[in-house]
Amino acid sequence: MKLSLSAIPFYWPKGDVAHFYEQVATSAVDYIYLGETVCAKRNELSLEDWLVIAKDLQEAGKQVYLSSLALVCAKSDYKLIERVCNAGMTVEANDMSAVSLLCEMQVPFVVGSSINIYNHLSLSVLLDKGLIRWVPPVEMSGQQIKETLIELDNTQQERPEVEVFSYGWLPLAFSARCFSSRAKGVQKDNCQRNCLDDPEGLKVQTREKDQLFTLNGIQTLSGKKCNLLPLMGALSEVGVDVVRITPQREGSFEVIHVAQQALESSEAFNELAEDECNGYWYGAPGLIATG
Repeated sequence: MKLSLSAIPFYWPKGDVAHFYEQVATSAVDYIYLGETVCAKRNELSLEDWLVIAKDLQEAGKQVYLSSLALVCAKSDYKLIERVCNAGMTVEANDMSAVSLLCEMQVPFVVGSSINIYNHLSLSVLLDKGLIRWVPPVEMSGQQIKETLIELDNTQQERPEVEVFSYGWLPLAFSARCFSSRAKGVQKDNCQRNCLDDPEGLKVQTREKDQLFTLNGIQTLSGKKCNLLPLMGALSEVGVDVVRITPQREGSFEVIHVAQQALESSEAFNELAEDECNGYWYGAPGLIATG
C-alpha cells in the first residue's frame, strides 16, 4: 500500500504552507494532494502558487494531484473549479461539477470522499468516464467497501485504486453558511478571512466537555481524530491501495513515520489515544474507539 497526504483542510499563512511542503518533499508520502477544498475566499495561495509547489514536489519524486472545492456556493467557486480542472494536472474531484468537467475533458480523475459513492453501480458509471482512484465516504465501513469491490469485480470491470481516510479529523459535512464567521460575529461576505486565526479549526464540546466537532469555516470535521493506522492488515484485506493522512499543524511527520512503520511491520500497535476514534470502520458510531 501507498501513503497519501490530503490537501490541507485548514487556512494557514502562505509561508507556513510553503515550509510544510518543503518538509513533505523528503517524507515517506507517495501521493500528495494540493489546493483549496473548503472555501474559495482562502486565497493566501493562488492556483499559480500551488502549481509551483506541485512542480517542486514532482521533482522530489512525488505523485501530485490538484484538489477541487467540495461545495459550490457562487459562480466564482465554479470558476475556480474550472481553472483547477484545466491546469494540466490530475484532479481530485470533490464536487460533481468537477466530475462533470473532467468527464467532458475525457481525462483521468480521482473522486474524493465528499462525493457520495456507496455502491458498485455508481463506481461502474464513473470508471467508464475516467475514474482511476476512489476515496470512499468516511462513514463507509470496511465491510461495505469490501462488498462494493466484490460486486464491482462481478461486472468484469477493473477496480480503481482505493484510498481510505486513515488518520486525521474526519470531514463530515459542508454548509453554505460559515461557522467561523458566525462564531466571531461577522458576516460571511465580510469575514476578513478570520479562520487564519484558527489553524486547526474551532473546537466544539458537549456540556460534559467531550470533544464533539471541529468547525472549519463552512466545513464540519469530527472532534476526535480518526486513526486506522493500527489496522493496516485489515485495510489490505479489504482491498485498500492507498492510506490517506490529513495534514495537521503539529505532528504530521510523526504520523507519517508511524504510518510508514505500520506498512513495513506486522507488529501490534498500542491502543488508540483518548482523542482518537475508529468507529465508522467497524460500522459503529464514528466517534467511538472499538475493535
